[in-house]
Amino acid sequence: MRRLVAAFSIALIAACSPGGDAVPSPTPSTSSASPSPSPTAAPIPAPVRPGSARSQVIIVQRAEDASLVSGGDPIRLTVARTQNEASWFTGPPQRLAGTMSTEQALLSLGWRPADDGTTSAIAQPGPSGLLSTANGDIAFSVLRANVRPDGTLVLDIRPLGPEPATVSSFGPVVLTLDGVAGAVDVVREVAPGISTRVIVTGKRNQQAVVQIVGPDGIVQESTFIAIDRPSAGIIGDVIGTDAQLSDIVVSLIPPRRERLGSVTLTAQMTVGDKESTLSQVIARWSLPVND
Repeated sequence: MRRLVAAFSIALIAACSPGGDAVPSPTPSTSSASPSPSPTAAPIPAPVRPGSARSQVIIVQRAEDASLVSGGDPIRLTVARTQNEASWFTGPPQRLAGTMSTEQALLSLGWRPADDGTTSAIAQPGPSGLLSTANGDIAFSVLRANVRPDGTLVLDIRPLGPEPATVSSFGPVVLTLDGVAGAVDVVREVAPGISTRVIVTGKRNQQAVVQIVGPDGIVQESTFIAIDRPSAGIIGDVIGTDAQLSDIVVSLIPPRRERLGSVTLTAQMTVGDKESTLSQVIARWSLPVND
C-alpha cells in the first residue's frame, strides 16, 4: 500500500505540472533519469538487456468521474471518462514509464473479459487499489472487473476497512492499482520511422503489451499477448517516415528455463513502390532471476 500512495503522489505532481497532459516519453524501466513530459517527441532510448529489469508495475488511471454503490459484497466501483488511457509506473522506486490503454492495463493485472460483457473474476490475490477523491482515499482489493469499449472501468471491490457510503458522483479521481510483476521494457526500430515497444510483465514474464510507435513518438497501434493468447493481429496500418506496415501480427513465445522468451512481428512492409514481408524478433528476455 505504501507503493500505491507513492505512485498516487507522483501522479498528482505530473497532473499539476506544466505539460502534465502530454504523452510521457517512453523510458526504460532501468533508467535512473526522471522523465519530463514534453509535447515534442523524444529520441527512443536504447533497449534494456533481456531479463535485466526487475520491479513491480503500478497502474495509475485518472478519470473525470467515478461512482460507488455500497450495500453488497463485493461493492461496485465505476470509473468513467478515463480517455481510455492509463499510466504505468515502475517501482520501487516509482518512475513514470509510459502509457497503455485501460483494457491493456487490466489485462496486465490478470483480468480476462467475460463472454457476456459482464464483470469477470480476477485470480486471487488480485490487485490492491486506492481511489483518491476530493473527500479522501478508499483502499480496497479487486475481485471482479470489466472494461467497456469507451474505457469505463467497472470494478467489484472489497474495502480494506469500513465500508464507504454510496456516492453517485465523486468528480475527478485518481485510481491506483498495484499487483503485477515486471517489467522488461524493450524498444526496437523495425522500419524507417517505425519502432516497437514491448512491455513484458507477469509473475513468470509470460505476457506483454506490444506498442507500435510512429515517427512522432506517438503510439499508433498496440495489443496484448500472453501465454493464453500467444498471437494477435493488429487491424490498423502503421505509417513511418518512408515506410508503411500492414497486416501486422505479433506472436509470443514465453520464456522457459532452457530458452529465452521472445516476441516476433510479421507484416507487409511498403517502402516507396516496393512491397516485402517483414519478420523480426522485436524482444527477447529470460525468466525472472528468482524463478
